[in-house]
Amino acid sequence: MTGLAEMKRSATVEHITQAALRGLTEHGLDVTVDEIATIAGVSRRTVFRHFTTRDELVVAAIRATRPLFDESLPLRDGADWREWLSELYLAVHRANVRFGRLVWELLARPNLSEPLATVAAEITRYRAARNEAIVRDLWQALGRDDAVPPVLRAGVIAHFSPHFTIAVHRDAGGDAAMAASLATASVLALVDSLEPDESRSG
Repeated sequence: MTGLAEMKRSATVEHITQAALRGLTEHGLDVTVDEIATIAGVSRRTVFRHFTTRDELVVAAIRATRPLFDESLPLRDGADWREWLSELYLAVHRANVRFGRLVWELLARPNLSEPLATVAAEITRYRAARNEAIVRDLWQALGRDDAVPPVLRAGVIAHFSPHFTIAVHRDAGGDAAMAASLATASVLALVDSLEPDESRSG
């Protein structure tokens, strides 16, 4: 394959993958190849020329969300931790609005195919590692290097959940900004409530 042909093939794969991601956000995990092909403006034959199965394409689309999500997260880089936390929650809840349904459908659905079960396990490990890293960064930003109090850890992590975003969005009529504001206020209150001796014993 020539360099030009490879570039063209890569562009087509990227285009179909992005169409699949849009299809997943619009139709959920049961999105069909026909729906994806329609979004991409290509034929089923073109889709299957580049992806052996529907699940292979769905997995590629789900994995494509990872760099999008990572790039959206603000780095602390010496910034005030309150400002960093507020921006972090806003980025996460915006992502939850876009991808939360897909993530929770994937993680909650039983009897997934092997490819989908594999990517679901990857997401679970990624979310756990990301959340723990954020909790540690926050605790260090507070000038602490001892064990993080369980109540603070739970409060920080729970407010990242798509369930929280959905509750604010659907039940309270709010948006990602409101979810982020409520999450930040809750964690700030938790930090203020922690006495130094108590937090060290946690």
